[in-house]
Amino acid sequence: MKAIHLADLHLGKIVNGFPMIADQRAVLAQVVQYADTHRPDCVFIAGDVYDKPVPSAEAVALLDDFLVQLAHRVPHTFVISGNHDSAERIAFGGRLMARCGVHLAPVYGGRVAPIPVPDAHGAVNVYMLPFVKPVQVRQLCDPAVETYSDAVRAAMAQMQPDPAARNVLITHQFVAGAQCSDSEEVSVGGTDAVDAALLAGFDYVALGHLAGHGALCRVAAVLLVFGSAVPQVDSVGGAGREGRLPRDAAAADAAAPDDGAARDIYEIDGHAFL
Repeated sequence: MKAIHLADLHLGKIVNGFPMIADQRAVLAQVVQYADTHRPDCVFIAGDVYDKPVPSAEAVALLDDFLVQLAHRVPHTFVISGNHDSAERIAFGGRLMARCGVHLAPVYGGRVAPIPVPDAHGAVNVYMLPFVKPVQVRQLCDPAVETYSDAVRAAMAQMQPDPAARNVLITHQFVAGAQCSDSEEVSVGGTDAVDAALLAGFDYVALGHLAGHGALCRVAAVLLVFGSAVPQVDSVGGAGREGRLPRDAAAADAAAPDDGAARDIYEIDGHAFL
């Protein structure tokens, strides 16, 4: 299975009074070009789709156009909400859009069911866990939940991915040891950090919220990363190793179980005006 991994689009973002919508439109156009070139089976959008819980009309129209273009090119697109998003707004229309292969994560309700994506080797189980806070999981799953790690641990206990299958998790949390995105505020004492060991049951974890490429991976991957106009390639081997370039897009090829492979990271030009 081949997939493009995106995160932290922050559509509608305004920097010092300057709207970034034209730059963001140019970046998403390049993602569509990568989809034409690589012909992935899936696109993962790992949260912070918008910059605000109530996005601008321009940002909503941009996402709408992007998802339509992906739906014409990619069998499955998965979208989850991040801490900048309204989970309810991201989830709206999800059951209808799933018929077109666009899967919008529902508001977290205590259970996450996998969505199987078939390929030549069988099925890859894709789990979508949107950004969750301890108070949400405490009310839904476990009254003993206090921290973000507790919350993710409780959510993982419910999922129980089959170790004999290939499993992908799309989530938006700050994983301990990673570098937080520059769009996020740093918590005092790292109180929002999640223990990376909690994610060990998955073959590929498509993360948002981070400044690295946002993936913990032990499968083959081609990573496409938003950044400067200069293309760079970084081959990474082994489980859980991180690339050296900025975040945002990854095209991952989930090979047959136990196949060894490397990851290539490419930058995408994020500037419409130079």
